[in-house]
Amino acid sequence: GISLADSPNPELAALLPTMVQGQAGLAAVTIGGEATLLAYAAMADLGWSLGVVTPVAELTAPADALTVATARNAATISRLTLGLVIFFFVAALVGVIFVSRRLMRPIADLVQGTAAITAGDLDHVIPVTTTDELGDLAALFNKMTVVLRQARASLQQQNQALQTEMAERQQAEQALRQREEQYRRGLEQRVAERTQELTTLLEVSHGLTLTLTLPELLQLVVEKLYLVVPYAAASIATLAGDTLEQVAYRGAGSEEDALAVHVHTNALGTIWQQLKQGEPVIIQDLDEETAAAAAYRNLVPSVISPALFEANHDLRAWMAIPLRLRGQTVGLLALQHGEPGYFSHQRLDLALAFATQAAIAIENA
Repeated sequence: GISLADSPNPELAALLPTMVQGQAGLAAVTIGGEATLLAYAAMADLGWSLGVVTPVAELTAPADALTVATARNAATISRLTLGLVIFFFVAALVGVIFVSRRLMRPIADLVQGTAAITAGDLDHVIPVTTTDELGDLAALFNKMTVVLRQARASLQQQNQALQTEMAERQQAEQALRQREEQYRRGLEQRVAERTQELTTLLEVSHGLTLTLTLPELLQLVVEKLYLVVPYAAASIATLAGDTLEQVAYRGAGSEEDALAVHVHTNALGTIWQQLKQGEPVIIQDLDEETAAAAAYRNLVPSVISPALFEANHDLRAWMAIPLRLRGQTVGLLALQHGEPGYFSHQRLDLALAFATQAAIAIENA
């Protein structure tokens, strides 16, 4: 033990009176620079006072160890708690993002589809990825676009049909206007032609009153006839007995050669038989295989000069009109043209009118 009376430590010396008095207690003293606790009590039997010194470090070591362990455990728990919090936060965030995307994707598809339809893309189809209300809305949206496509196709067909109908009507109107214009021009031309025909006939009729010889009158008929029935060659022959003598001519070749033509009626064969009965003879093509065409081909080379034949050899159509007086054929008016089929009914009627004037001239001669 240590005798407090011998101790140089003032703190211990200060406790000496208390211990001598037989009191018990606990005091904190510093011994050798180390904090300690001094527990003391009186031992009455021995007449001593016993003190036990214990370093504070030894007394607090378990508590400090417990505190360190507790702090360590608390840190570990804090880290675990923080980790769990972060984990659950991240998990919750991922879940929120997933759910948000799952919810927003159909909405985004609807927005995109609406924009596409607004831009005129009726072929756009919204994907149906859910079975909830958004999925039902997307399906209804797709059905709506189908109806719109059908309506657009129907409108396009109707528009095309309308355009076609309008085009057809315009074509019909244009064709009608063209026909009207053609009819008007044709009518004007026909009026002009009819006026020319009547004027020419009037001139011929007036010529009959003039003091002209018969050949001159018949030549006037031939000349005026050309104004209403253009021809390549024309002639008038009068009947003297059984011979047709050509007295007027207009056409290619020598007029002298033409006026020298004399043809016996028997040489005309079937042509004269028809003329004798008062019927015109029309050969639309001299190369055709008919009795009249054959008779003409056999006769002409033998009754006209080679020069006159050569000048008119390319003429294809031929028409002969009888000149009639009191039921008798007294001559004929003949016309030729280079176009097969040229002598129509209208041209025949005009030639008949001039043939009548020629017959009147013969009668008045």
